[in-house]
Amino acid sequence: MKITKVLGTDELYTYLEKYDIELDSNYDDILGRYPRKPWSRFITSENQRYISNEAIDFLDKLLRYDHQERLTAREAQDHPYFGEQNPENCPQVRDSLLALLDPVKVAAAKQTSG
Repeated sequence: MKITKVLGTDELYTYLEKYDIELDSNYDDILGRYPRKPWSRFITSENQRYISNEAIDFLDKLLRYDHQERLTAREAQDHPYFGEQNPENCPQVRDSLLALLDPVKVAAAKQTSG
């Protein structure tokens, strides 16, 4: 349920209501109520060099509860964040996405890619 601490519970409940989805009652006691956290809250001195407005926008459009609001694969490929660059061939692009998601994975990715 970590994602609810980031995306917030209000949007989760909106999503559940929109698609008439009922959560298992086991979640009633553990879910809690959380406000949506702004992406800027995840920027640190260690990852700020990788962050751009395009990176934040890209991440925001991918991390959505509602599958209809998320970018499709084609839309993701065409997002301004990538510009003319393919993320598989551009370590900086890859690292900036990883930095927002998990700084530990940045270090691991750098070690495996040489």
